[in-house]
Amino acid sequence: MKYSNIGAIDKLDRLQSALVYSTKLAEAIGVSRRTLLNWRQKPESISAKCRLDIDVLYCRHFFIPEWDDPKQSFEAVLLPDDMPHNKALFLPFLRRLSYGTIEIETDMAKADFDNIIDGKNVPKNMDRQTFLEGFNAFITHKQLWQKIAGHGEPMPITVESIKTLHADFMRGIYDNAGFFPPRFA
Repeated sequence: MKYSNIGAIDKLDRLQSALVYSTKLAEAIGVSRRTLLNWRQKPESISAKCRLDIDVLYCRHFFIPEWDDPKQSFEAVLLPDDMPHNKALFLPFLRRLSYGTIEIETDMAKADFDNIIDGKNVPKNMDRQTFLEGFNAFITHKQLWQKIAGHGEPMPITVESIKTLHADFMRGIYDNAGFFPPRFA
């Protein structure tokens, strides 16, 4: 069965069997146990943010472990056509994508990243480079998604496109952003 054809309640049922206790499931999604019960009675009440949280948790438990099997192929799953225009889906997805990139490269806390993106109370001890790393990751991902998914523009993988991406991600951080070091040129 295709992942996109699995309903939210079916995903919750499978997650419940994996996590055993409803308290663990509720905590993993970030809701109360009562909310889980309400969703079962009225699945249409599940917000876009919570659907995304359920999907991420579902993938973490059931799809990602399967990727560890070498030489296994997977069918591509398309995102909804309206995703770049649906702020309830797109912005949480974009924030997670961008923070995931930053989390791999730096030790930036999620709260600090959120403050950079929301423009609220940027930590006083944060240096310019750290701020730019978080901000550039979010803005560059947003521009890429709008260009590719929103406007349907192809992005060929070429030396120039990689240099442009590097310049976008590292703008203001490194003087040589977008250029190869002399030994690789």
